[in-house]
Amino acid sequence: MSVTAKIDTAPETAFCEEEDSVPSGSAQSGSPLRGSRNPSPLDRARRAVAYADMPMPEDLPDRLGFAAGVPAGLRAVCAAELSSPDIRFRDTITALKDLLPRASGVDAARIAFMIDTAQACDIDSHDHFFRIRRSAGSAPVAFLASQIRTLHVLQTELKSTPTTLDPARLVAMADAIRGTIAFAVGIEAPAGAALAITGTAPTSEADGSISRWVRGHQIFAALSQGLIFTLAALEQAERDDDAGTVSLTAGLVIELLHASATALELTGDFPAARYNASIRISMDTPYFPAGFSGVLSRDHRQLVGRMKMMRPAIEAFERRDPGLHARIGVALSAVYASHKHVCARFVEPDAASLLMAATAERPATEQIDRFRKMRLRAWQTTSGDTPSRDDEA
Repeated sequence: MSVTAKIDTAPETAFCEEEDSVPSGSAQSGSPLRGSRNPSPLDRARRAVAYADMPMPEDLPDRLGFAAGVPAGLRAVCAAELSSPDIRFRDTITALKDLLPRASGVDAARIAFMIDTAQACDIDSHDHFFRIRRSAGSAPVAFLASQIRTLHVLQTELKSTPTTLDPARLVAMADAIRGTIAFAVGIEAPAGAALAITGTAPTSEADGSISRWVRGHQIFAALSQGLIFTLAALEQAERDDDAGTVSLTAGLVIELLHASATALELTGDFPAARYNASIRISMDTPYFPAGFSGVLSRDHRQLVGRMKMMRPAIEAFERRDPGLHARIGVALSAVYASHKHVCARFVEPDAASLLMAATAERPATEQIDRFRKMRLRAWQTTSGDTPSRDDEA
C-alpha cells in the first residue's frame, strides 16, 4: 500500500452543493424553522459539510441489476480509471453527471415540528443530522456515484484535519471502497489508493470536530451500502455453488468490515472534550429531537436485516470454507470493538447513550456489547464459539 503526500483531488462538491443555498429558517434550510431562535452551537459548521447523496438501502441493486442499470460505456470508463491508484474518477464523474437521479433531503420544518412537539428522533432525523440525502430514480447509478463521492469525502476530511490513525488503515479503507466499485463493474482493482493525509494528532480544541463527526458517519453509511451489495452477491454465489465468486466476495466483505471499523475510529478521532461540550449537546433537545442514536441509521438497519435473511447461506458458506467464515466473524467483531472504543472515549463508563438516556436503560458500552453478541450469532462456528482476534493471527 502507498500513501502519497500530494494529490489534486476533485472537490467534495463533485456531486452536490457545499452548503445550504436557501435562507436559514426556510422550509429547505438545514436549520430548524422555529429552532433558529435557539440554534445548536455547531449548526452552521454542520451545515457547511456537503450533502452525501445515496440511494435508499432497500433499493440497492444486486450485481446483475447494477450491470443492467449502469450503461456499459460508463462501466468501461470506470474500470479504466480503477487501474490507477488515483481516486478522482474524473472521466466517470463527467459521464455520471447527466445520469444522476435527483436527491432530496428531509424537510427542516419537519425536524422543527418534532422538536416543538417533543417527538422522538427517527431514521429521517438521522439522515438530516448527518447531511444524507436519498436519491430517487436509478439506484445503480446513484450507488456508483455515492461510492466514488465517498472517496472524495474521505480525501477532503484527511486533508482538512489531522488524524492519529495509521495511514495504512486509511489507505485500506479507500481500497475497500474502490474494491466495491471494481466488483460492481466486473474487475479487480489494484491496492494502494493515493491519499493525502495531513499531520498526525489533532492538537487544538477548536479543530474540525463536527465536520469529522458528520463526514465520518457519511463514510460509514456508504461502507454499509457496500456491505449490503457485497453480501447479497455472496449469498447468490453460495446458492449458485460458485466457489470463485464466494471466495472473492467473502474477501471483500472482510475488507469492508475492517474499513468500517476504521471509519468509526476516524469519526471519533478528535479531542474527547469536544464531544460532550458541543456535539452531544447538538444531537439532543432543545436542538434536535430526543433519543438520537446510531441504531436509527437506515443503512445499518438494512445491513443487519441482510445478515439475518442470509443465515442459511452463511451456514452453507461455513461448511464450504470454515476458515474464511471465521475471518468474517473476526472482522465483524472488530467493528463493534472500534465502536465501543470510540464510545468509551466520549461517554462515562456508566453513562447512557442519548437513546438509552431517553428510555432510562443500560450504559452505552454495555449496549454495544449486547449488539455485538446479537450480530455475531450468524458467524459463530459449528461448535458454538465466536472467533476472536487471536484466532485470525
